[in-house]
Amino acid sequence: MKKFHMFVIAASLFSLLSSGIAYAHCPVCSAATGMAVVGARLYGIDDLVLGVFTGGFIISTALWFNNFLLKRNKGAKYLPMQKTIMVLFSFVTTIVTLYMAGLLNNTAAIYTMFGIDKLFIGSLIGTAISIVAYETHAILKSRNNDKNYLPFQSIIMVLSFLVITSALFYVIQLI
Repeated sequence: MKKFHMFVIAASLFSLLSSGIAYAHCPVCSAATGMAVVGARLYGIDDLVLGVFTGGFIISTALWFNNFLLKRNKGAKYLPMQKTIMVLFSFVTTIVTLYMAGLLNNTAAIYTMFGIDKLFIGSLIGTAISIVAYETHAILKSRNNDKNYLPFQSIIMVLSFLVITSALFYVIQLI
């Protein structure tokens, strides 16, 4: 077992040192989310919590891509309701990827709540919570003359909202 751990560490270091610059895009991020779900399941983390953070990832990816498009088009939108379309696109591509990887739509009782997959429910809740967190950040920023109260305020707010939501699931014993 010790040799296996040394092999994993050596392979990781080699990959890190020999890799070039990576430019993430939605399929890569979706695959990374799938790997995170598999890894977290091995550690026994509940799918509802995984789904909440997957929802946060979905919104972050969508908003990042929307900002990329806005910068590329000098601040103008390519499409009406572009942000909403990006959120829906990111949600659908992530959920479809998880479904095709066999991580979604499990029928085992441990992976369902009210007959619906916990990962899917958590993703919906995490997406909604992340939108609320970003909107709260925008309201606070606008009240402070378009300046953040804290460095990395949006990241802190989203992570805080997601952690509090996951903790609430534990407290009310949904996990």
